[in-house]
Amino acid sequence: MSGGPSFERPRIAAIIPVLDEAGAIGQVIAAMPRDWIDAVIVVDGGSRDSTVAEARAAGAAVLLEKERGYGRACARGAAAAVAAGAEILVFLDGDGGDRPEAIPSLIQPIIEDKFDFVIGSRTRGGREQGSMGAHQALAGHVIGAAIGLACGLGLYIVSIMAAGLVLAALALLNAVEKKLPRRRHRRLILRMPWNSSYRTQLLKRMEEAGISLIDQNYHRHESLSEMDVTIDISYTDPAKYEALETELREGTECKLMVSERA
Repeated sequence: MSGGPSFERPRIAAIIPVLDEAGAIGQVIAAMPRDWIDAVIVVDGGSRDSTVAEARAAGAAVLLEKERGYGRACARGAAAAVAAGAEILVFLDGDGGDRPEAIPSLIQPIIEDKFDFVIGSRTRGGREQGSMGAHQALAGHVIGAAIGLACGLGLYIVSIMAAGLVLAALALLNAVEKKLPRRRHRRLILRMPWNSSYRTQLLKRMEEAGISLIDQNYHRHESLSEMDVTIDISYTDPAKYEALETELREGTECKLMVSERA
């Protein structure tokens, strides 16, 4: 898939756990569909070669994880990505075994709100001859079905590696949710003069307070001299949001008409 999406999409981060992947990691990062990926985070588990230098030279943010472990590296990268505002996380290896160009087709169902989790499978579609034994495929079917029944997920045909990744992802999401502050969502409707520049000032004020803008739209009021601006926001610090709402209620440049949970 070439080119970026023709619509506004969530912020997406690619997370790549690595250990001694010199000679490959730079090519993996270079192959990222940049119109789809907003941040590339490489988590190094103690490489003794030039992996870190090559990843940085390719433009990735590099995190150094002192304790080794694939799951630990994934968790570290996920926590950093979510803290930076990422809403969709993409995990792939740094050895070139995964195809970064396939990322758009993987995340499209998530953007369309059809699925919460998408994973590549080595049992569906084509795979290289000899890359997976019959016993591995059979084990994947059994483990995938078990996970589907236990977790209420539609996973019935997955590889054993995919099954392990699903379990790791479920544990990871649970751990990340426990560690990260709760994110709240609200919808505000503001009324202000049609030619007002306050909307730009408000966006800057929100950014300073750590309040994220999810969506905004406006329409001209019946009076023609005013407009109603609707903004959907998210935040993690209630005190900073309350300060902003108080400022809007007491301000003279606009009038806060509605404040409700989104």
